[in-house]
Amino acid sequence: MAFVISDRPIGSPFARHPEIVLALNQPSAVKYAPLMGLGGLLVVNTSLAELPPIRPDMRLIPVAANDLAEAAGDICLANVVMLGALSAAHPVLPAATIETALERYLPERHRNLLDANQAAFRAGMAGERAQTRMAA
Repeated sequence: MAFVISDRPIGSPFARHPEIVLALNQPSAVKYAPLMGLGGLLVVNTSLAELPPIRPDMRLIPVAANDLAEAAGDICLANVVMLGALSAAHPVLPAATIETALERYLPERHRNLLDANQAAFRAGMAGERAQTRMAA
């Protein structure tokens, strides 16, 4: 699934040359790595995907998101781990804003997972700091 985030009207939700991709699985890594825009940032969940070849201008962040999510309390939080890695590598929003949003908007039925969500987000941030690399 791809998202287009903009403060201007969006003509098409498909990004032809995305600047940032969070590849949670192998098909996403294979599909989007060659489409990346110049200087793009590719975050790959290495629990489920092998690292694809990347161009010299790209940044690659390998994150064992499923493993980190499981350690944080729930394997279903791999997406939150990936968000943490992105936040550390390319702070679209301050980390504190994302953590506040988790507290404020997590549905009542999932409030028991707030601590695990926060732990997963922080694990992703810490994992990114240890793993970021440029293409060889």
